Formats: sequence, C-alpha cells, structure tokens
Amino acid sequence: MNKVHLRTAIRFLVSFSLLGVLFFTLDVDDLLRGLRHADLRWLGISLAFSIATLACSVWKWRLLIDAHGHRLSWRSLWGFYLLGQLANNFMPSNVGGDVVRVALASRKLGLSSWPAVAGSVLVERMTGLVGLFIALLAGVAVHLPWVERLGILLPVMGGASAVAIACMLIFSKSSNRILAGMRAWPFMEQPVNLLTRLHDACLTYSNQPRLLVQGVLISVLFYVIAAVQLSVLCRMFPGVDVSWSSQLVVFGIISLVAVLPISVNGFGVQESAHTLLLMSLGFFQYQALIIALGLRFILLAPAMAGALVFASSSMVRSAFQRSVPNGMA
Repeated sequence: MNKVHLRTAIRFLVSFSLLGVLFFTLDVDDLLRGLRHADLRWLGISLAFSIATLACSVWKWRLLIDAHGHRLSWRSLWGFYLLGQLANNFMPSNVGGDVVRVALASRKLGLSSWPAVAGSVLVERMTGLVGLFIALLAGVAVHLPWVERLGILLPVMGGASAVAIACMLIFSKSSNRILAGMRAWPFMEQPVNLLTRLHDACLTYSNQPRLLVQGVLISVLFYVIAAVQLSVLCRMFPGVDVSWSSQLVVFGIISLVAVLPISVNGFGVQESAHTLLLMSLGFFQYQALIIALGLRFILLAPAMAGALVFASSSMVRSAFQRSVPNGMA
C-alpha cells in the first residue's frame, strides 16, 4: 500500500507542478486581458458537441455488450458511462472509470457476466485507440510539414505500431498459449485464470469482424467530431485561423499524453501539451492556455452529469458503494 500511496502522491505532484508552471510563466495581465477578449459563446457552442461524442461512445459500448447476448437499457448504459466519467476525473487511476463501469454493469446483468462486460470495455478501448490513430494519421498526412517541425512523427508511428501489436495479442488465440505458460509461475494461477476468461470474452469479437470495423468507424467519427469541437473552441480567439483537420492532430496527441500514468487523469500533462501545440499554430501562450482550460471544462461536463446521476439515484449509490471495491479487488 505504501507503494500505491507513493505513486498516487507522485501523480498529484506532477499534475500540480505542471499546472503551476503553466500559470506562473504567464503574465497575469495578459491572462486577464485574454479572458476579457475571449468570445465565450464559442465555449458554449463547443460544449454542445459533447452530447454527440458521448452518444458515439455509449452506442459503441452497447453494440459490444449486445454481441455477448446481454442487454442493458439505454438509461443504464448512459448512467454507467457518466458515472465512469465521474470516476475518471476524480480518481488517481486512469482506468478508474472502466472499473466502475464493469462493476456496475456486471452487478446489473449478474456477476457471472463480468468477463463479457470487461471484454466489451477492453475492446471498446482498443477500437477507440485504433480509431484515434486512423484520425491522427489522417491529420498528420494533411499537415506533415507542421508535424515534422514538432518532432512527433516517430512517436506517433511508434504508438500506432504498439496498438497494432496489442490488437494482435488480444484477438489472437495464440495468446492463450502464452497465458497457459504463465500459469506455472509462482502465485499466477488465479490471475491467469481471470485473464484467460477475459481473453476468451475478447475472442468473441474476432469472429465478428464486421462489428469490430463498425466499432472502429464509430471511434473515427468520435475523433472527427472532437476535432471539429476543438476548432470551434479555438474561435474564442478569431485572430488565428486553424483548420479542423489540424485539430485531429492536436486532439490525438493530447488524448495520448493524457493516458500516460504520470498524472491524475492527465491534469497538467494534457494542458501543457495542448498549450504547446496551439502555440505552434500561432496562438499566444495565454490564449492557448485559456483554450486548453476550456477543453478541460468541456471534458469535466460529463463528470458533472455523472455526479447528478449519482446524487439522484439511491439505487445507483448503493450499487456503486458495494460494487466498486469488488470490481477493483
């Protein structure tokens, strides 16, 4: 537990340190002047796009759960997803929201359903990463000189290769042989049994390539909408003209750095990366930071909705309190 507490403390330290650097390297007068001149109507318009991105995510999750023969109502799916967003933003782990979704959905469907539910969440994440890199590489192709100047081309290609390898492991039957070999390791029999059940649930999708393609296409749609959302947000400062296709690169990069396990839900890391990328497109530092904070507000909006779901339903609170420890165990 001491190691867990130390890692959590380091994540909070990284987040607060990076946010501190962002604010203390700025002239306060510039920041206040930027806030006065920012057209906040575009923030509201950009926020409206969150409904579409959330709908894409919930739609894809329902398709993946349905593939196992399980049925959850739209109300439950939306509620569990928003509760997951709440957990993601206020738990130090980057996968806390996924644990909450698996725990609550498994309790709703029956505890024996957990491999299918966990598999649906894992495959949802993987198709999301594939969609992210498709959208990101499309943006890179359109803005290659800019990306080369940033020096991020090789890391992007490396990340795409890593995702391809992960997909092969998840959707290949040969991975069961690897797991079987690990079963003889000390104290690994029970974890390997759980991983084998999870992997078998994921193999369900390897027999449904059309569903996987549909999941990837929904993810690409998600990132296209998010890129348009960012380009709308940038209109708070109309002096700099940015294309929505450039925001495919921006959103892709900040999404990737946000999941690095070095901060609390990407706080500080995401804002730093977003600010630097926008500055490379011609924004002043204070403008870029205001836009980055606007995006953080937009990303927190589903968490606020999740808090309302949590507060308004005693049944959900009760299930949440009983299920999360079991799901995390």
